[in-house]
Amino acid sequence: MLQISERKLSILGGVCQESFVRELRERLVERSPELARTLDEKSRDNASRRIFEAARMHGFTNRGPARMYFDLCVIFGAGFVGDPVHSWAARTIGEPDEDTQMERAEALFAEAQRAVDEI
Repeated sequence: MLQISERKLSILGGVCQESFVRELRERLVERSPELARTLDEKSRDNASRRIFEAARMHGFTNRGPARMYFDLCVIFGAGFVGDPVHSWAARTIGEPDEDTQMERAEALFAEAQRAVDEI
C-alpha cells in the first residue's frame, strides 16, 4: 500500500503550484505580449503568483476557473473584482466556495463577455 506523509504531500502540492504559476506566466506572454514586454521575468512571475493567490482566495482552485480568472485580470486589470467600473464582477464572483467554482466561473465569464461587448 502506498503511503504519503503530510510533509511529502505538502511538497508535492508546492511543486504543482509552482508549475501552474510558471504556466500562467507563459500564458501572459502568449495572451498579452505587449503587456508582458513591459515586465521583466521576475515581475511577470510575481504578478502571476499574486493573481494565482487572488484566484484561490475567490475559491478558484481548479485549473480552468483559475486560468479564466487570470485571463480576466489581464483583460480588466488585476483589481477588477473590486473596481466599481466592473461592479458586475464582485456581484457575480460571489463567496469563495470550491464546490461552486465551476458555476461561478461560468457566470463570471458570461458577465465578462457582456462587459467586453459593451466596451
